[in-house]
Amino acid sequence: MPLYGKLDTADHAAHAPRIDSLVGAADEFSIDKCQILTFTYEIDIDKGFTATPKALHPSIPSYSQVIFRAHPDGPFGAFTTAELRINARASTHYLAYCLGAFTDNAKAADFFARRYGANMRVADVKLTRMYHGVEGRVSLDGNIMFAGLLEKPHYISGADVLYTPNLNLAVVDGKLRLVHQEMEYTLGKAERGNAVLSTFDAAGFGDARVILRQALPATVTDATIRYTAVRYLLDPDKPALTGTEVLAA
Repeated sequence: MPLYGKLDTADHAAHAPRIDSLVGAADEFSIDKCQILTFTYEIDIDKGFTATPKALHPSIPSYSQVIFRAHPDGPFGAFTTAELRINARASTHYLAYCLGAFTDNAKAADFFARRYGANMRVADVKLTRMYHGVEGRVSLDGNIMFAGLLEKPHYISGADVLYTPNLNLAVVDGKLRLVHQEMEYTLGKAERGNAVLSTFDAAGFGDARVILRQALPATVTDATIRYTAVRYLLDPDKPALTGTEVLAA
């Protein structure tokens, strides 16, 4: 029997952005020379299920990611984002439900909220390469939301790194929907190392039920990121197999 998430959408609906206009093919853009830093952790399985929408199949074991993307330029100027995701499947498609995100650029926050439905707030977000590793840090009003270090990086093949799309809970035409936010990646240098966590405020990102347990190796890559058109909308309370609206093939 397939297992589904148990999220009561009322838990997150109050913070769901309102979509003005979904990103279409004419709105797509690419940004070169980006860096992507990913921390992956197994999480408490019972609480992970309750933080995952009913449309999705939670992974077993349950795991979560904090992903930093540093963009040196773009339509809004330079910006860095950090997001908390719970990994899952929609039918047979691997993706992740994004509980909350931060960026250091107000124009980027507005765009991702109004066009992709990302619950993104403005904060101090940094991805910093140091002699002994790569740090990701988020501070909001003087409080640290996340601080982690990829320690002792060593080179790996970019083929060993997989990035999956986001699903963002948002209001589209008056209805609560999961908005499919997909990015295409052209990867360059890739590295992997130990994940060393200093601070993590799950409630600050959007859901205190995300309890980090076992750390998996952290990765950092150089990449070109292309932000693509929204192709799917999902009813968060119906299985994806029956509750998906296809906008573009």
